[in-house]
Amino acid sequence: FHVPWVVVDGSTKGRLDLQIAVENRGVAPFYRDWPAEIGLLSSDGKSVYVTKAKGRIRGLLPGSKAQVWNESLDVSRWLPGTYIIAIRIANPMPKGHPIRFANESQDADADGWLSLATIALPESN
Repeated sequence: FHVPWVVVDGSTKGRLDLQIAVENRGVAPFYRDWPAEIGLLSSDGKSVYVTKAKGRIRGLLPGSKAQVWNESLDVSRWLPGTYIIAIRIANPMPKGHPIRFANESQDADADGWLSLATIALPESN
């Protein structure tokens, strides 16, 4: 699986709207519906917020056009600062390995997470 692009829109106060394009560059579809998660990571790679994503990897066919996942995060209660937006597909089996994306930023900031973008949450007015 690969994320060719992501768009982060923070124009709505207290919300981050994301568009995440996900494609299957492999040779077979993924037949299970493992949960996708979106996270905000601190600069040291610790997850400070994790939520289930609406997007699903099941049904992403190899060679097909990327699916765009539309996600929205409520960040109204988070402290101002710099955060890393990341995504992961966790293995639901105990001690199972998560899915790794074929992107350079896979595991760059935290093990098991694909870093998508760095954002700055401003002070509330």
